[in-house]
Amino acid sequence: MARQLWTRSLALVLALLVLAPSAVLAQKDKDKKTRAEQDISERPHNIKKEKTNVFKKWVDEDVAYIITEDEKRAWKKLQNDAEREKFS
Repeated sequence: MARQLWTRSLALVLALLVLAPSAVLAQKDKDKKTRAEQDISERPHNIKKEKTNVFKKWVDEDVAYIITEDEKRAWKKLQNDAEREKFS
């Protein structure tokens, strides 16, 4: 009787050792599929911090005497540092 209990317990432990990793891998695959199916706007984004102080100094000091009013108005309409970098 004790030997049967021991054998069944050992079989259960071995089954868990074999099946548990495959269940974890299956869950990871499910997560990958879910992420792939997500709309890109729902995913977290790495956003660069704006260096507005550098560009503010550029427009207020470095080119203050040579920039035209039209250029300054266009500068103020720029939305991010990538656009400002192209402008300068």
